[in-house]
Amino acid sequence: MTQVTFLNLKNSLKERVAPLYVVSGNDAYLTSRAVQQIISNLDIQNETLNLQTFTSESSFEDVMMSSATFPFFSNQKGICAYGVAEGKLTASQTKKMCQSVQDYLDNADGSVCLILVTQSTIFDKLDCVKVVCDKLSRYEVVRWVVQYCKREKVEIADSVAGKIADYCLCDMSRISLETKKLCDYCQDKIVDVDVETHVHKDTEFVVFNLANAISANDPAKSMQVLDFLFERGEKAHAIFGALYSTFRRMYYLRTSNYSTAQLAEYLGVKENSFYHVRDVALSYKPMQLRRALRCFQEASQKLSQFVNEKETLRLLVFTLLNL
Repeated sequence: MTQVTFLNLKNSLKERVAPLYVVSGNDAYLTSRAVQQIISNLDIQNETLNLQTFTSESSFEDVMMSSATFPFFSNQKGICAYGVAEGKLTASQTKKMCQSVQDYLDNADGSVCLILVTQSTIFDKLDCVKVVCDKLSRYEVVRWVVQYCKREKVEIADSVAGKIADYCLCDMSRISLETKKLCDYCQDKIVDVDVETHVHKDTEFVVFNLANAISANDPAKSMQVLDFLFERGEKAHAIFGALYSTFRRMYYLRTSNYSTAQLAEYLGVKENSFYHVRDVALSYKPMQLRRALRCFQEASQKLSQFVNEKETLRLLVFTLLNL
């Protein structure tokens, strides 16, 4: 097995197109883009006849039967199967599936490219190219934005690309849309003011700014950010949930020895969500964060009793300012 990341897939395809790709990872956007990149590098003259897609409902036998047929009036054909081997399999079923793929590889002549999109690892021991499409780190997102802008002949600084990443919380589906929009609008160069004006700030990012203002003991800025969220139409429960999640992450960062990857898995969130809160967490003592969580519990009870939502949140913010 040869393993490549999504960012390295393009260069890998320039060297050679392998007969078998196993695409896996936790980012649906990157997974979709990886499949598109592989297919675009195939020499297919008629996609209707030579590009087949199988869903998780399709039988594996149908997938492999298709891989055994030659392309029609084309140099190559592509076969993409989603959700392969992700259900419960017996040892004999696993062995049979792997043997079928091995037989395909033994007879591969370059005319067929098989793409298996799966989280299963049963094919990892075969001679395949495994494309890992896990969520990108902030550094990787910035690199992607800069490279995209370069291809579009638009200048952008790393710091400005970083703002796009931050405002979109490193969500590649949003980042790709926002970056394309900025390239179309700015044409020559993207600067800070363009990002501030045209990129919608994710609620979680704005709430982080609120948490940052609270940790800096800045009541005026805290109320300004909170009022901005209200004016934008954000629901009180959504603001409360995002702010609680931020303080909860800070609490675990200050009171545990786990890595951010372990904490992300434990809390069921993205590892990138710890990027912003790490430094802010250091401004608090563990006891202060424990008191903060108690404040959230009291505010939650008031919200459940339909006490004035906006005033409840304002009181919560003032309480957090005085931990």
